[in-house]
Amino acid sequence: KETKLYYAGVSSSKNQLIASGGRVLSVVAEADSLAEAKLKAYQSLTEVDTTDYFYREDIGAKASI
Repeated sequence: KETKLYYAGVSSSKNQLIASGGRVLSVVAEADSLAEAKLKAYQSLTEVDTTDYFYREDIGAKASI
């Protein structure tokens, strides 16, 4: 199962992506359960420099499938 990162609202400078404001990153993870997918999505953020970023930690908390 995969985890994908999508970005928007960024510019490039010196081979780095620079956020230019707004919602710039979306993480999508596939797994056999919602709990596993949520864990994978948040674990993938450890590979991204999130200094000065705010991200929600409640996504999927109230989901019912």
